[in-house]
Amino acid sequence: MEENVVNNERLPPTVTGLSPTEGVPGTQITIRGENLGCDQNDVIMLFICGIDSLWSMKWKSPSKIIARVGAASRGPGEVRIVTKSGGKGTSNVKFRVFITQIGPLEESAVWVDETRTVPGREAIRSVPQIQDERDALGLVPSQKRMDQVVLSRDFPDCSGNLRMENFSPQWYLLENHADATIDDLRTAIKNMELAKQNDAKRSEEMHKANLYSLINCVDTLANLHQALEKGANADHFAALANISKLIKDSKTKAESVFADVLKRKDDADATRNALGVIVRFKFIFFLSSAVRPRRMYGEYITILEVIIQEPRVYMRIQMSLCSEN
Repeated sequence: MEENVVNNERLPPTVTGLSPTEGVPGTQITIRGENLGCDQNDVIMLFICGIDSLWSMKWKSPSKIIARVGAASRGPGEVRIVTKSGGKGTSNVKFRVFITQIGPLEESAVWVDETRTVPGREAIRSVPQIQDERDALGLVPSQKRMDQVVLSRDFPDCSGNLRMENFSPQWYLLENHADATIDDLRTAIKNMELAKQNDAKRSEEMHKANLYSLINCVDTLANLHQALEKGANADHFAALANISKLIKDSKTKAESVFADVLKRKDDADATRNALGVIVRFKFIFFLSSAVRPRRMYGEYITILEVIIQEPRVYMRIQMSLCSEN
């Protein structure tokens, strides 16, 4: 009899049923099967759709385990369990994950990757279409709508979009419920109060369903805060100041290494510019040598022609040279 019990405990775990069989990331599921461990500590690994879910596991019996699906990708996946007593298990069923587009005002049980929350996963919808799916007053929008030009003129710097900071209730009423009666508005007030109560109840249910995850987040933040305080008290951050000093010293030494090179480059550029001016306006510098022989022969008219040949250029160069000096 004892040998049979020992053999049963050493059998590998087998998953035979899941409830539910599909859901979004964060869904709590009940895993049923055989030889699912002797206790909570006997289960050493639990993967649902390739994501580690051991942190959310609650062991109930050798045939029942409750766990929560992590941030798994879309599609079906297996449930893999490994126990100390039975080793690696098998799964006869699969859990299907489907991804729903989380809105900016919706609560989620898992971290939402905002870099990938773009239209296109399902149907491409614009902001006005998303807004029309749920009327804020709980009424049917009227078919007759006011012109946007008139609304923009009467309510400048405002918008009828509920998600905008400059949202105007008057704009929204005139745009969607221009022909609403007093009774309709009273009904809308009741609908909004009821929706507010439902949202509060839904939020409470969300927190109750994900209480374990919230407690883990709070514990992690508390441990991180304690670790940072401990590190600050132990002067573990002194190395950062030393690193900053070393970086500044290296920057200063690097600048000193290239200081001579940069200075020589500036001198070379200045010399090159001066030579360029001399080559371009060499007639000015050779003017005296051109005038001297003609003066000896009395060719004063030729001298005047040479001097007056480029008067404008001469004046520009004279002013430039004066500014350089």
